[in-house]
Amino acid sequence: MVLKRKDLANFVAMPEEKDIHTWHFLVFGLQECPYEGGYYWGTLLFPRDYPFKPPRIKYFTPQGRFEINYPICTSFSDYHPESWDPSWSVQTIVLGLISFMLTDEVTAGGIKTTEEKKR
Repeated sequence: MVLKRKDLANFVAMPEEKDIHTWHFLVFGLQECPYEGGYYWGTLLFPRDYPFKPPRIKYFTPQGRFEINYPICTSFSDYHPESWDPSWSVQTIVLGLISFMLTDEVTAGGIKTTEEKKR
């Protein structure tokens, strides 16, 4: 699956009403991949000094790709602050996470399963 500009309609994200540092996102409407038809909820936990430090990322919906309620290791998460780019926004983080969902790379927080289990 290739993400295109129209794929920005594949998620929504918003901060908690009383905590601007905690954002919830929902990924949906993915097509031609194991996640087709699913809804996947997660959080971005931004540090107080964002955008100079990356967020912690977690998923709470079972999807066969990441452990539930466990921090996900990506180059744009708090696992790798050395590779963080302050120009990353909520939009680019969630799009990067969707792209990462579509790989089989196993990192901290990731699990390797079959396509059937992902469905």
